[in-house]
Amino acid sequence: MLEALRKIVQEVNSAPDLESVLRVIVRRVQRAVRTDVCSIYLLDPATQRFILKATQGLNKKSVGQASLSRSEGIVGLVGERAEPINLEDASKHQAYSYIQETGEEKFHAFLGVPIIHHRELLGVLVVQQEAIRRFDETEEAFMVTMSAQLAGVIAHAEATGSIGKLDDVKNKGKTDRKFEGVSGCVGVAIGQAVVMTPLADLNGVPDRQAKDIELEKRNSRTRWHPSAKISRRLPAVYPSGCAQKSGSCLMSTCVCWMTMRWPAKWLRRLKTVTGRRVHCVRLLRNMSVSFP
Repeated sequence: MLEALRKIVQEVNSAPDLESVLRVIVRRVQRAVRTDVCSIYLLDPATQRFILKATQGLNKKSVGQASLSRSEGIVGLVGERAEPINLEDASKHQAYSYIQETGEEKFHAFLGVPIIHHRELLGVLVVQQEAIRRFDETEEAFMVTMSAQLAGVIAHAEATGSIGKLDDVKNKGKTDRKFEGVSGCVGVAIGQAVVMTPLADLNGVPDRQAKDIELEKRNSRTRWHPSAKISRRLPAVYPSGCAQKSGSCLMSTCVCWMTMRWPAKWLRRLKTVTGRRVHCVRLLRNMSVSFP
Protein backbone atom coordinates (compact mmCIF):
# COMPACT_ATOMS: atom_id res chain seq x y z
CA MET A 1 0.00 0.00 0.00
CA LEU A 2 2.79 2.43 0.84
CA GLU A 3 4.51 1.82 -2.50
CA ALA A 4 1.21 2.31 -4.33
CA LEU A 5 0.60 5.52 -2.39
CA ARG A 6 4.07 6.86 -3.29
CA LYS A 7 3.51 6.19 -7.01
CA ILE A 8 0.08 7.83 -6.94
CA VAL A 9 1.48 10.95 -5.27
CA GLN A 10 4.22 11.17 -7.90
CA GLU A 11 1.71 10.91 -10.75
CA VAL A 12 -0.61 13.44 -9.12
CA ASN A 13 2.20 15.96 -8.72
CA SER A 14 3.14 15.64 -12.39
CA ALA A 15 -0.45 15.85 -13.71
CA PRO A 16 -1.12 19.00 -15.79
CA ASP A 17 -4.65 19.77 -14.53
CA LEU A 18 -7.38 18.70 -12.14
CA GLU A 19 -9.16 16.40 -14.59
CA SER A 20 -5.93 14.48 -15.12
CA VAL A 21 -5.46 14.21 -11.37
CA LEU A 22 -8.95 12.77 -10.92
CA ARG A 23 -8.39 10.20 -13.67
CA VAL A 24 -5.05 9.16 -12.16
CA ILE A 25 -6.53 8.72 -8.69
CA VAL A 26 -9.58 6.64 -9.70
CA ARG A 27 -7.42 4.41 -11.91
CA ARG A 28 -4.63 3.90 -9.39
CA VAL A 29 -6.87 3.51 -6.34
CA GLN A 30 -8.99 0.94 -8.14
CA ARG A 31 -5.86 -1.12 -8.81
CA ALA A 32 -4.33 -0.64 -5.34
CA VAL A 33 -7.44 -1.66 -3.43
CA ARG A 34 -8.25 -4.40 -5.99
CA THR A 35 -11.82 -3.28 -6.25
CA ASP A 36 -14.22 -3.07 -9.17
CA VAL A 37 -15.09 0.63 -8.99
CA CYS A 38 -13.47 3.85 -7.83
CA SER A 39 -15.33 7.14 -8.24
CA ILE A 40 -14.95 10.77 -7.19
CA TYR A 41 -17.94 13.00 -6.44
CA LEU A 42 -17.21 16.72 -6.05
CA LEU A 43 -19.56 19.12 -4.28
CA ASP A 44 -20.75 22.05 -6.37
CA PRO A 45 -21.15 25.04 -3.98
CA ALA A 46 -23.63 26.74 -6.31
CA THR A 47 -26.14 23.87 -6.52
CA GLN A 48 -25.12 22.01 -3.35
CA ARG A 49 -25.03 18.72 -5.28
CA PHE A 50 -22.40 16.01 -5.56
CA ILE A 51 -21.36 15.71 -9.21
CA LEU A 52 -19.70 12.53 -10.51
CA LYS A 53 -16.43 13.90 -11.93
CA ALA A 54 -14.34 10.75 -12.49
CA THR A 55 -14.87 7.01 -12.34
CA GLN A 56 -13.12 3.71 -13.06
CA GLY A 57 -15.68 0.94 -13.36
CA LEU A 58 -18.96 2.84 -13.80
CA ASN A 59 -20.49 4.10 -17.04
CA LYS A 60 -18.13 6.78 -18.44
CA LYS A 61 -21.05 8.63 -20.04
CA SER A 62 -22.43 9.41 -16.59
CA VAL A 63 -19.38 11.54 -15.69
CA GLY A 64 -20.52 15.14 -15.31
CA GLN A 65 -24.17 14.05 -15.64
CA ALA A 66 -24.94 11.93 -12.58
CA SER A 67 -25.46 13.91 -9.39
CA LEU A 68 -26.84 13.61 -5.86
CA SER A 69 -28.08 16.23 -3.42
CA ARG A 70 -26.25 16.70 -0.13
CA SER A 71 -28.92 14.66 1.66
CA GLU A 72 -29.32 11.97 -1.01
CA GLY A 73 -27.81 8.49 -1.06
CA ILE A 74 -24.92 7.05 0.89
CA VAL A 75 -22.60 9.59 -0.74
CA GLY A 76 -24.70 12.37 0.82
CA LEU A 77 -24.57 10.55 4.16
CA VAL A 78 -20.76 10.43 4.02
CA GLY A 79 -20.71 14.17 3.40
CA GLU A 80 -23.22 14.84 6.16
CA ARG A 81 -21.32 12.83 8.77
CA ALA A 82 -17.89 13.90 7.45
CA GLU A 83 -16.52 10.44 8.22
CA PRO A 84 -15.92 7.17 6.32
CA ILE A 85 -18.80 4.76 5.79
CA ASN A 86 -17.92 1.09 5.17
CA LEU A 87 -20.78 -1.21 4.09
CA GLU A 88 -20.68 -4.83 2.98
CA ASP A 89 -23.96 -4.46 1.02
CA ALA A 90 -24.86 -0.87 0.24
CA SER A 91 -28.11 -1.79 -1.52
CA LYS A 92 -29.64 -2.85 1.82
CA HIS A 93 -28.85 0.45 3.56
CA GLN A 94 -31.81 2.76 4.10
CA ALA A 95 -29.92 5.71 2.58
CA TYR A 96 -29.08 3.84 -0.63
CA SER A 97 -30.06 5.75 -3.78
CA TYR A 98 -29.73 4.08 -7.16
CA ILE A 99 -28.43 6.22 -10.06
CA GLN A 100 -29.57 4.47 -13.22
CA GLU A 101 -27.12 6.04 -15.68
CA THR A 102 -24.07 4.86 -13.72
CA GLY A 103 -24.86 1.14 -13.93
CA GLU A 104 -23.93 0.55 -10.30
CA GLU A 105 -26.77 -1.84 -9.46
CA LYS A 106 -24.52 -4.93 -9.51
CA PHE A 107 -22.04 -3.59 -6.93
CA HIS A 108 -22.60 -4.33 -3.23
CA ALA A 109 -19.53 -3.49 -1.10
CA PHE A 110 -19.18 0.24 -0.52
CA LEU A 111 -16.53 2.43 1.11
CA GLY A 112 -16.85 6.19 0.96
CA VAL A 113 -14.57 8.77 2.60
CA PRO A 114 -15.12 12.55 2.69
CA ILE A 115 -12.73 14.94 0.93
CA ILE A 116 -12.23 17.78 3.40
CA HIS A 117 -9.91 20.79 3.25
CA HIS A 118 -9.70 23.24 6.19
CA ARG A 119 -12.94 21.84 7.62
CA GLU A 120 -14.76 22.44 4.31
CA LEU A 121 -16.36 19.50 2.50
CA LEU A 122 -15.19 19.30 -1.14
CA GLY A 123 -16.48 15.88 -2.18
CA VAL A 124 -16.49 12.12 -1.56
CA LEU A 125 -14.08 9.41 -2.70
CA VAL A 126 -15.84 6.06 -3.22
CA VAL A 127 -14.80 2.47 -3.96
CA GLN A 128 -17.31 -0.30 -4.73
CA GLN A 129 -17.08 -4.02 -5.32
CA GLU A 130 -19.42 -6.63 -6.75
CA ALA A 131 -18.73 -9.07 -3.91
CA ILE A 132 -20.48 -8.70 -0.57
CA ARG A 133 -17.69 -7.88 1.87
CA ARG A 134 -16.46 -5.20 4.24
CA PHE A 135 -13.24 -3.34 3.39
CA ASP A 136 -10.51 -3.86 6.00
CA GLU A 137 -8.79 -1.22 8.12
CA THR A 138 -5.73 -1.03 5.84
CA GLU A 139 -7.88 -0.26 2.81
CA GLU A 140 -9.88 2.30 4.77
CA ALA A 141 -6.71 4.04 5.99
CA PHE A 142 -5.39 4.10 2.42
CA MET A 143 -8.61 5.75 1.21
CA VAL A 144 -8.46 8.38 3.96
CA THR A 145 -4.88 9.22 2.99
CA MET A 146 -5.85 9.52 -0.66
CA SER A 147 -8.77 11.82 0.16
CA ALA A 148 -6.41 14.11 2.09
CA GLN A 149 -4.05 14.23 -0.90
CA LEU A 150 -6.95 14.95 -3.25
CA ALA A 151 -8.34 17.69 -0.99
CA GLY A 152 -5.20 19.80 -1.38
CA VAL A 153 -5.25 19.42 -5.16
CA ILE A 154 -8.93 20.43 -5.41
CA ALA A 155 -8.45 23.43 -3.12
CA HIS A 156 -5.52 24.61 -5.24
CA ALA A 157 -7.58 24.20 -8.42
CA GLU A 158 -10.39 26.31 -6.95
CA ALA A 159 -7.97 29.01 -5.83
CA THR A 160 -6.38 29.26 -9.29
CA GLY A 161 -9.73 29.22 -11.08
CA SER A 162 -9.16 25.85 -12.75
CA ILE A 163 -12.66 24.77 -11.79
CA GLY A 164 -15.78 26.88 -11.55
CA LYS A 165 -19.33 25.66 -11.51
CA LEU A 166 -19.03 21.90 -11.62
CA ASP A 167 -22.38 21.35 -13.33
CA ASP A 168 -21.92 24.00 -16.03
CA VAL A 169 -18.74 23.62 -18.05
CA LYS A 170 -20.00 26.18 -20.57
CA ASN A 171 -19.86 28.97 -18.05
CA LYS A 172 -16.62 30.71 -18.97
CA GLY A 173 -17.42 34.17 -17.61
CA LYS A 174 -15.16 35.83 -15.08
CA THR A 175 -16.44 35.88 -11.52
CA ASP A 176 -15.23 37.39 -8.29
CA ARG A 177 -13.85 34.94 -5.76
CA LYS A 178 -13.43 35.37 -2.03
CA PHE A 179 -10.70 33.59 -0.08
CA GLU A 180 -10.56 33.23 3.68
CA GLY A 181 -7.21 32.39 5.21
CA VAL A 182 -6.39 30.41 8.32
CA SER A 183 -3.77 32.00 10.56
CA GLY A 184 -0.79 29.85 11.42
CA CYS A 185 0.28 31.92 14.42
CA VAL A 186 -0.27 35.29 16.05
CA GLY A 187 2.02 38.02 14.70
CA VAL A 188 2.56 40.61 12.02
CA ALA A 189 2.20 39.89 8.30
CA ILE A 190 4.30 41.76 5.73
CA GLY A 191 3.21 41.84 2.11
CA GLN A 192 1.61 43.78 -0.69
CA ALA A 193 -2.02 44.82 -0.16
CA VAL A 194 -4.53 46.25 -2.64
CA VAL A 195 -7.11 48.69 -1.25
CA MET A 196 -10.41 48.87 -3.14
CA THR A 197 -11.69 52.48 -3.13
CA PRO A 198 -14.41 54.38 -5.02
CA LEU A 199 -13.62 56.88 -7.76
CA ALA A 200 -11.01 59.40 -6.65
CA ASP A 201 -12.05 62.94 -5.76
CA LEU A 202 -10.19 66.01 -4.56
CA ASN A 203 -11.31 65.43 -0.96
CA GLY A 204 -9.51 62.11 -1.04
CA VAL A 205 -6.16 63.58 -2.06
CA PRO A 206 -3.92 63.72 1.03
CA ASP A 207 -1.83 66.76 1.93
CA ARG A 208 1.84 66.05 1.39
CA GLN A 209 4.99 67.93 2.25
CA ALA A 210 6.74 69.36 -0.84
CA LYS A 211 10.16 67.82 -1.42
CA ASP A 212 11.50 70.81 -3.38
CA ILE A 213 9.91 74.11 -2.36
CA GLU A 214 11.82 76.22 -4.88
CA LEU A 215 10.74 73.94 -7.73
CA GLU A 216 7.11 74.22 -6.62
CA LYS A 217 7.41 78.02 -6.60
CA ARG A 218 8.82 78.07 -10.13
CA ASN A 219 6.10 75.75 -11.39
CA SER A 220 3.44 77.88 -9.74
CA ARG A 221 4.74 81.10 -11.33
CA THR A 222 4.98 79.41 -14.74
CA ARG A 223 1.38 78.22 -14.59
CA TRP A 224 -0.13 81.38 -13.14
CA HIS A 225 1.65 83.83 -15.41
CA PRO A 226 -0.66 83.38 -18.46
CA SER A 227 -3.82 83.65 -16.35
CA ALA A 228 -2.55 86.74 -14.55
CA LYS A 229 -1.62 88.33 -17.87
CA ILE A 230 -5.03 87.78 -19.44
CA SER A 231 -6.87 88.85 -16.29
CA ARG A 232 -5.06 92.21 -16.43
CA ARG A 233 -6.22 92.63 -20.03
CA LEU A 234 -9.85 91.73 -19.36
CA PRO A 235 -11.01 95.25 -18.43
CA ALA A 236 -9.78 96.44 -21.83
CA VAL A 237 -11.20 93.43 -23.68
CA TYR A 238 -14.71 93.39 -22.23
CA PRO A 239 -17.15 96.28 -22.66
CA SER A 240 -17.14 98.92 -19.98
CA GLY A 241 -18.61 97.60 -16.74
CA CYS A 242 -19.07 94.03 -17.96
CA ALA A 243 -16.21 92.56 -15.97
CA GLN A 244 -17.15 94.48 -12.82
CA LYS A 245 -20.83 93.55 -12.99
CA SER A 246 -20.32 89.95 -14.00
CA GLY A 247 -17.87 88.48 -11.57
CA SER A 248 -18.86 84.94 -12.51
CA CYS A 249 -18.13 85.65 -16.17
CA LEU A 250 -14.73 87.05 -15.29
CA MET A 251 -13.93 84.10 -13.01
CA SER A 252 -15.05 81.56 -15.63
CA THR A 253 -12.76 83.16 -18.17
CA CYS A 254 -9.82 82.99 -15.75
CA VAL A 255 -10.55 79.32 -15.00
CA CYS A 256 -10.72 78.49 -18.70
CA TRP A 257 -7.43 80.26 -19.26
CA MET A 258 -5.75 78.34 -16.45
CA THR A 259 -6.98 74.94 -17.59
CA MET A 260 -6.32 75.16 -21.35
CA ARG A 261 -4.35 76.99 -23.99
CA TRP A 262 -6.70 79.05 -26.15
CA PRO A 263 -6.26 78.83 -29.92
CA ALA A 264 -5.60 82.01 -31.79
CA LYS A 265 -9.17 82.12 -33.17
CA TRP A 266 -10.61 82.26 -29.65
CA LEU A 267 -8.22 85.02 -28.68
CA ARG A 268 -9.29 87.02 -31.73
CA ARG A 269 -12.96 86.44 -30.88
CA LEU A 270 -12.35 87.45 -27.28
CA LYS A 271 -10.81 90.74 -28.45
CA THR A 272 -13.81 91.49 -30.66
CA VAL A 273 -16.47 90.89 -28.01
CA THR A 274 -18.65 93.96 -27.74
CA GLY A 275 -21.97 94.91 -26.26
CA ARG A 276 -23.86 93.04 -23.65
CA ARG A 277 -23.06 90.34 -21.09
CA VAL A 278 -24.73 87.69 -23.25
CA HIS A 279 -21.78 87.84 -25.63
CA CYS A 280 -19.47 86.76 -22.82
CA VAL A 281 -21.75 83.94 -21.79
CA ARG A 282 -22.14 82.74 -25.37
CA LEU A 283 -18.38 82.86 -25.86
CA LEU A 284 -17.73 80.76 -22.75
CA ARG A 285 -20.47 78.31 -23.71
CA ASN A 286 -18.99 77.81 -27.14
CA MET A 287 -15.56 77.31 -25.61
CA SER A 288 -16.87 74.67 -23.21
CA VAL A 289 -18.33 72.75 -26.13
CA SER A 290 -15.13 72.95 -28.13
CA PHE A 291 -12.96 72.00 -25.16
CA PRO A 292 -14.77 69.24 -23.15
